[in-house]
Amino acid sequence: FDQEDWLVRWDFESSPKSLFSEIDPMQTTGIQERHISKHDYKFAIGRTNGMIEIWDRKTGQLEFEKQYASSEMNRIIASPEKGVWAVSTEQRLFSFSQTHPENVTEFKGPIHDVRLLEYSPDGRLLAAVGNEQQVFVWKIGHPDQTKSLSLSIPDSIGSLQFSNKGDLIAAGTVNSNRIYLWNVPDFDLYAELEGHIQGVNSIVFSLDDQTIITTSLDRNIIFWHVPTRQEMLTLFNDRPVMNLRISPDDQSFVGIELDIHAGDHRTRVWHAPRP
Repeated sequence: FDQEDWLVRWDFESSPKSLFSEIDPMQTTGIQERHISKHDYKFAIGRTNGMIEIWDRKTGQLEFEKQYASSEMNRIIASPEKGVWAVSTEQRLFSFSQTHPENVTEFKGPIHDVRLLEYSPDGRLLAAVGNEQQVFVWKIGHPDQTKSLSLSIPDSIGSLQFSNKGDLIAAGTVNSNRIYLWNVPDFDLYAELEGHIQGVNSIVFSLDDQTIITTSLDRNIIFWHVPTRQEMLTLFNDRPVMNLRISPDDQSFVGIELDIHAGDHRTRVWHAPRP
């Protein structure tokens, strides 16, 4: 989505240009949160009035809508289980199913104002970060039982990611500039990586989970070797980068470059180097 709430897709085989819009601008009033599912051709919209809408990306048609919240939504994400979505507001964290919309699961725990939310690749775990400077994890089916993952230095967390196999959880901190890795399912601390000199704002795993790529406000893009916990390569970019994503063939990665002074953002694609 861009700042005008248009959903656009880009063709990387030709010149980068917007192919088409899938949401009529007349329907974008009051959008608070958006999420594109990685698992099917759906995307979700959360509006400021608490309404949740699910759209079909192929047809551009609205296929589901229901008001679940009485306040603005922070995050909406799709579960690997088809038709299941998790939603966070300032006071609540819950999930619902499109096929049984009246069945709402409330996740309990000492967590408020969830801003980061991730399902594990198999959909069996849900991880969340709020204001508590910890990562909280629930096993799906056990919403009253939560596991908290603490940091060695209390700090705000700016990024959260599961590995592709789901055997690691990674989190990047805002002030201590560190990346934490925990094992799954034991949730023991696997590594604490230091290399950035400003807050970590994005983490992505390579497809084989042997490498993680992190970005920061320091404008460095760092490649880490997961088995040895060592820094392999650092690329310096002319702008800070956030929202990293890696291509399905593991050959390139895409991120959003920030111009903090001009308030301008642009999308950039890099070929993934082989350290």
